[in-house]
Amino acid sequence: MFKDTTKKEWVADMLSASFGQSGDFTVVVTSEDGTTGKEESDGGDDERKDDGGAQRTEFKVWSVILSSWSDVFEKMMSHNLKEKAEQEVVIQDFSSHGVEAFLRFLYSGTLEGSLSTLVEVVAIADKYQVSKLSRHCQDVLADQLSAETAWSIFEAADCFQLEELREESLHAILKEPKVALAKRPSSETLLNEVLSSDLLCISHEELLNLLVKWEEVEGCESRINFIEKYVSMENISQEKLRVLKNVVVDDSQFQRLRSLKLACARSEYTNDAIQRILQHFGGFNGGIDQTQSFLSNWVNVLYSRSFSPGHIVQTAYQCGVYSRKLTAGNWFEWRLPHFAVKLQALRFPVSDVPNDEHVLLSCGSDSSELKPVFSSRDHGHISKGQAIKCRCDILVQRFRVEVSQGSFHLGNMKFEGFLQETAD
Repeated sequence: MFKDTTKKEWVADMLSASFGQSGDFTVVVTSEDGTTGKEESDGGDDERKDDGGAQRTEFKVWSVILSSWSDVFEKMMSHNLKEKAEQEVVIQDFSSHGVEAFLRFLYSGTLEGSLSTLVEVVAIADKYQVSKLSRHCQDVLADQLSAETAWSIFEAADCFQLEELREESLHAILKEPKVALAKRPSSETLLNEVLSSDLLCISHEELLNLLVKWEEVEGCESRINFIEKYVSMENISQEKLRVLKNVVVDDSQFQRLRSLKLACARSEYTNDAIQRILQHFGGFNGGIDQTQSFLSNWVNVLYSRSFSPGHIVQTAYQCGVYSRKLTAGNWFEWRLPHFAVKLQALRFPVSDVPNDEHVLLSCGSDSSELKPVFSSRDHGHISKGQAIKCRCDILVQRFRVEVSQGSFHLGNMKFEGFLQETAD
């Protein structure tokens, strides 16, 4: 039997062109504030206000198309429900431009709109159980997520209660706030959440420099209020203090701000937490006293009894050039007395991790029990240079690497995330 599938796009183009032209079912979007929230939407057959004053936008569609994509719509059409009887469904919890983008995809397989619209489409697809579209939108958003786009995605994900996407975009903001917050965001609630976070990767001087450049917005919290809450003036250069003096009301306000001393933690983002701690220590000149000082005060190491302790000092601090291997049944643990890591990913820079090499990572805080957060069994073959998302709810101060099968280079696992100093 002959089968040619090379011209599917022709059908998609024809269906896309017919969107909104006719149908046996109506999707109605209403907005109580009298707005559609639309972005050049042109697919609605009719836009008007209903008897209650709400904005009403209608889209004519074919029920068979909606039913083929969505179990929710299929049940509407096949059961004796209000929607089947009236041949329409009323949507009140999404905007017309979000609903249009959703419906256009069902007709054409094409996504179009702003990133915030794509976030809304994720929420719509989740509600109506179009799982393929939800996953596709999330993949697109992951590819598009950057410091420049993070705020719009964060704000939309918060609005539609998409927790995983909210966390991803929040971390992108915290990682590069000088870029993400270069322009003052609109939501004060979310802005205060970001600026108060211990994971914010910015110095107090850099934050001051950022805030004084923001434009004031009438009716919103002032720049000075943000400075008072989130900037400690200790170690601020004279140059930045002069810039601050130019934006305050009077000298008394300047003197009050200048005396601010806040005990708020700040973080930095690193692809290799242990190596970064070593850099804070100042590196090594090879002296045994210096290496022992690092291992006793900055990083502690523990290991299983059967693991050979030979050259353990070199094993502990030569981050990236380890020659030591863990064999099956052995473990090695890093402890960080003065630092903690909000783990985001694991990197494998030295070599592949083959299928027959089984490695487990467990994490804990200074006092909590260790909990497994990664197993190579769950990922199969891991390629050299690969980064694997790995999250932990706590700030990690203990990393234990265990091998259950094969052998594993200690230097082939790097801990990526937010690094911060802990209070003594």
